[in-house]
Amino acid sequence: IKNSLLSSNVKVGKGAVIIDSVIMSDVVIEEGAVIKYSILDESVKVGENAKVGDEKACGKITVIGRDMKIEAGAVVEAGAMVESTEGGEK
Repeated sequence: IKNSLLSSNVKVGKGAVIIDSVIMSDVVIEEGAVIKYSILDESVKVGENAKVGDEKACGKITVIGRDMKIEAGAVVEAGAMVESTEGGEK
């Protein structure tokens, strides 16, 4: 965990990397996940070995909305905004 802010009740799995990011409360980041230059809203779950965002140098902040689930092994590109829509999830 480097240059990041983690709120209360955040769970970070073994080997996970969090750099230049803001993680709100009740987030679960599973083993091996990599979070870079991102904002994760409350109650987000990031699956094992998922990759969210990219280096700060790219200049694009990635945002994951409340209650979203990023599947194991998924890649969320820099600058993406992932949020729920009425009646389902993206």
